[in-house]
Amino acid sequence: MKKTFIAAFIMLSINALQAQISVTEAEVRLTVDYTTTRNELLNMRKTLAEQNIDFRYTEMAWNDDQLLRIKIQIISPDGRIRNFETTELANIGSIKMTYKLNSIQEGDFCLGVNCE
Repeated sequence: MKKTFIAAFIMLSINALQAQISVTEAEVRLTVDYTTTRNELLNMRKTLAEQNIDFRYTEMAWNDDQLLRIKIQIISPDGRIRNFETTELANIGSIKMTYKLNSIQEGDFCLGVNCE
């Protein structure tokens, strides 16, 4: 019984993380919202580092495990930088990042609320 519960918890944790970040051969997508945890941010940083993408976050504010404020900077492998900061994360919904791998077009790297 205990092993089944632990396995189910791990699967739910992995599924939650997969909803926050996805990596394919063509692109990387990331979503940060008020439910994003500290551990998820760390895992996002590790996953992006595997793609040579620098994911930095500072000036976070939390209230009962809800992320209220965050400042994000992402640096692509080719040196392009995107910054986004919000003090009302719950009001804007989510911050998204889309990065098309192996592309140098400006439209292929987005960080903000309107990224597709």
